[in-house]
Amino acid sequence: MILWSWPKLLRKIRQRKNRPTFLTASHSMSVYWPYGILIAGGIAGYFVWRPWLSKHKIPIDVALTAALISTPLVFIACHSIFFITSGFPPSAWKAFFLTLSGWRAGYSSIGVLVGVSIGLLITSLIHKFPILYLFDFSAPGAFVASLVWRVGCFRHGCCYGGPTSMPWGVSFPDAGPTDVMTPLSHPVQLYEAFTSLALILLLPWMYRKLGFSPGNGLILLGCLLLYSVERFVLEFFRIGGTSQIVMYGMSMTQVVTITGAIVFGVFLTVLNLRKSK
Repeated sequence: MILWSWPKLLRKIRQRKNRPTFLTASHSMSVYWPYGILIAGGIAGYFVWRPWLSKHKIPIDVALTAALISTPLVFIACHSIFFITSGFPPSAWKAFFLTLSGWRAGYSSIGVLVGVSIGLLITSLIHKFPILYLFDFSAPGAFVASLVWRVGCFRHGCCYGGPTSMPWGVSFPDAGPTDVMTPLSHPVQLYEAFTSLALILLLPWMYRKLGFSPGNGLILLGCLLLYSVERFVLEFFRIGGTSQIVMYGMSMTQVVTITGAIVFGVFLTVLNLRKSK
C-alpha cells in the first residue's frame, strides 16, 4: 500500500503550490513558519541537550543565558542583513523595523551566525566564562538551525534551485507580483536540510576520531569549514533559480564561502598542528 502510494504522492509534491504557511497565535499575530519552529526547536533542544551540558561542565545558567540573549539577536540580525542586502533605501527602515508587516518581509540565514556570535560574546562577559568553550559547544548547533531553517524555507517557497528534470523537482511561486509557478526546480532547501542532518549525525564520530574537545576552537573552525563547503557545493544547484552567477562562474555566496573555507581550513590546520606538538 505504501509503495503503491509513492507515485501519487510524488505527483502531488511536484504539482503543489508552495505558499507561505503561517502559525497563527493569539491576538491575531501571524508568524512565518520557519522562524516559529526555529524558536520551538531551540527550546526543545535546550531540554534535550541538558544532560550533555552537565557532562561537559557547562553551567545550566550559562546555557540558558546564551539561549535567551541569542534568540532575539538572531531575529534582529537576520532581518537587518536581509534589509541591507536586498537593496531597500535607507528611508524604508521605519516601515521595515517598526511595523509587523515589515518584520514579515524577510530574513537572511547568515544572521543566525551573527546573532548567536554576539549572544555568546555577551554571555561570556556576563558569566566570565571562556568564550572559545562557548563557541565550540554551540558551533554544531549551526547545522541544527540549518536543518530546521531550510525545511521552513521549503514550506515558505523561497531559496529554491534552478530548473531540473529529476523526478523530485518541485514548482515554486516565482518571485514577482504575478501568480506564475517556476518550472520543476531543485528543492535545494531539502538538499541542505538532509546534508545538515547527515553532518549532525557524523560530527560526534568525526570529533572522537580527530580527538577534538571543547575549549581550543577546533570544533568551531571544523564546523565553519564544513558549513562553508556545504553551502558552496549546494549553491551550484541554486544557480538559475534564486541565485545568479556574479564572477568566475560562481554566485556571491560561493565567492564568500570558498574564501571562508580556505581561511578556516588554514586556521584549523595550524591549531591542530600546535595541539599535536
